[in-house]
Amino acid sequence: MNSNAFRFLTVIVALVFSLQLAATVKPLSIPKENRMVLSDYAGKKTFFEVMTTKKVGIKDRLDALNESTFTLADLNEATHGFRSFSKKVKGNVLRDITTDDEERKEDVFGEIVDELAGKTFTPPQLKAALKKKGARPWAIADYLMMASGAALLVHLDSQNYYYNVSYFNDDVNKGRSFGAGPSHPADDASYPFYLRNFQVYLENVDDLSPFYRAVLAILTESDPSKMKEVDSESIEAEFNNVPVTVDGQTLVTDFVTIYTAELYRHVISALERHDWENALAELTFVSAFSQKEGVVQKENNTIVKGNATDWRYVGEEGSGIGGRAGRQRRLFQQKVCKAARALALTSLQKIDAITGKRDDCFNGVMRFLNNYKTQDAVKKSADKLSAAVVEFLSDIRKRSKEVAKKIPGIPAAE
Repeated sequence: MNSNAFRFLTVIVALVFSLQLAATVKPLSIPKENRMVLSDYAGKKTFFEVMTTKKVGIKDRLDALNESTFTLADLNEATHGFRSFSKKVKGNVLRDITTDDEERKEDVFGEIVDELAGKTFTPPQLKAALKKKGARPWAIADYLMMASGAALLVHLDSQNYYYNVSYFNDDVNKGRSFGAGPSHPADDASYPFYLRNFQVYLENVDDLSPFYRAVLAILTESDPSKMKEVDSESIEAEFNNVPVTVDGQTLVTDFVTIYTAELYRHVISALERHDWENALAELTFVSAFSQKEGVVQKENNTIVKGNATDWRYVGEEGSGIGGRAGRQRRLFQQKVCKAARALALTSLQKIDAITGKRDDCFNGVMRFLNNYKTQDAVKKSADKLSAAVVEFLSDIRKRSKEVAKKIPGIPAAE
């Protein structure tokens, strides 16, 4: 094969792959009443208000779904629906099929769906019916509800969206969200998944401002339009010998997907416990500095070498980014804020003027955003606050060596 023919073949293969990817990220057919276009609220509501507004907000719409009936999809719809999801999601669904013959799992899935297709269920009723069929009623129930249109689909823009399903307002451990963007079809957005991709992004992108600007525009004024300024070109890399594909737009989507899930849990806890959406945002923000210096803070107030994935705690009693890991991270955040004030960063002074001066300026921003009493102030200051936070994160990243010198205990650079 000559070089021209090889180049032509390469272009054709790339084109076919891109067309296949475009097909995989096409969302399921979800009824209009179960769809939300975030840009409809741009400049009108904060994201906190989009979550908490009575009847039409995300929380109340998710609660209503669990009390509503739906007709289960037929086998053709359920099978074709897998095209919109990652292989991991399909694997999780089939893992819920209890049979000794691994090769028959897809057949058993089909038999179960055939028997239940066309029948009307509420989410709890579907889970009970699946259990009677011998299936574990978790991933398979979530997937079949999505394939049947019994999920809330939130559109960020034409390429980025996420599903929300199985949320119950009496249990913070329930509910799943699945985000899709240019670099992957709908996937279960977990902390390990997000933090791994985020770390790869941090290592390969110099200017993080477009990413942070897009995130903050969504949080402060429900405006996803800044996503178009974030690069959608995929980064191919390895993390711990695992191939990773990530782009900035999909990373924003994965962030918002997890953030939505955690904000729901915080709201149903009356904002008194489980502020995991704040933890996610704070971790994402402080990593602008910590990743540049290659450090995290662990037990006993000790700063050690590490990366963004190390902010997550894994232990015998569970895992996550709150709890003991979150307490150490917030102590670290206080040190970063104190150092920034010692350097008299004007960007932080701008934040303080809006949110009030807090020892932990990162947490201060998030407590300002997620508070019923501050929503009018958030809307009035949305542009200024977003700009100030983006500027601050850029400052502590660009001037990371100066900031690090002001923080006792940071390991010396190798």
